[in-house]
Amino acid sequence: MPARSISTPAAAYEVAEVLRTASDLRQGVVPFGGGLSLGTGNVTEPVEIGLDLNGLRGVSSYHPADLTLSVGAGTTFAEIAATLSEQEQELPIDVPFPERATIGGLIATGFAGPRRLAAGSLKDLLIGCEFVRGDGLLAKAGGMVVKNVSGFEIPRLLHGSWGSLAVLTSVNLKVVPAPKSEATLVLAVESLESGLEQAIALLASEPGVSACTLSRAGDATTVAVRCMGRDRAVGAMIAGLETHAARCATEIDMLHASGSRLFWQAQVEEWAVASSDVVVTIATRPRHLGTVAALVQDRFRSSDGQFALIASPGTGSIRFRLESSVVAATELRAWWDSAALP
Repeated sequence: MPARSISTPAAAYEVAEVLRTASDLRQGVVPFGGGLSLGTGNVTEPVEIGLDLNGLRGVSSYHPADLTLSVGAGTTFAEIAATLSEQEQELPIDVPFPERATIGGLIATGFAGPRRLAAGSLKDLLIGCEFVRGDGLLAKAGGMVVKNVSGFEIPRLLHGSWGSLAVLTSVNLKVVPAPKSEATLVLAVESLESGLEQAIALLASEPGVSACTLSRAGDATTVAVRCMGRDRAVGAMIAGLETHAARCATEIDMLHASGSRLFWQAQVEEWAVASSDVVVTIATRPRHLGTVAALVQDRFRSSDGQFALIASPGTGSIRFRLESSVVAATELRAWWDSAALP
């Protein structure tokens, strides 16, 4: 944590005091929760204050019948999941290291896992929040009503703002019923190009799938498709996908229930592990994903060291990982500026 001192507030008004004082003294502040995203972005100079928000935790209000939940920004995703599971409800997102990841951090960084394809992101579930502006003003926006259309969409504005607009201290969320069943189809394919074609065809054949990713690591390329819902609906979707996949996949593996959940949990955590590797995320239109993936692979796959890539054909996101000893930040920037990505 590149900060000269760490502040650990236990209440929203204490966060306001820290930010008010820092504003008066023109000191830099970096808010954080589980610290999983502190390595994102450019290297920065140490700031004066690191604002540890883990003290702002706990469920303050939960109404299962209304599908609403209010929690402190420092509450871990594991705590939230445990509370919701008692009522067979959930937040439909796969979170890396849920025992560390905080709900405030997930919203501030705009994190969205593979289930974004069908369930959207936390921005779509955010109905209200309490926050502190940079000058120390403590404010609220939204409420605890799912269909709230009054005022400005401040909560959604703060989603993905990385703490640059305000510091979240609590959030109100809409929750959803947990799926009764799930299964995942994992296909081994010959290449990135054929894998992308296969993934697009599978999505077109079964639009109700919950997640679909295309992965390449070393010489192995796989397509994973996740189906969630009621038992009969999941069985029908998987049967249709298997029939279609059997025509072009070299190998098919089927994962059910806990095996499916563990597969997707491992996938999101693999790309969230803090290491010396460089991870680049690119967002493009789904129709341009093949072009971008080909450009990335042609430029970096031949580099010495480990190259890995994961893409979501349905949402247009792509991430690739390189060893930092292989590529310098200046080289990546030069490639980015000259690549003319669509």
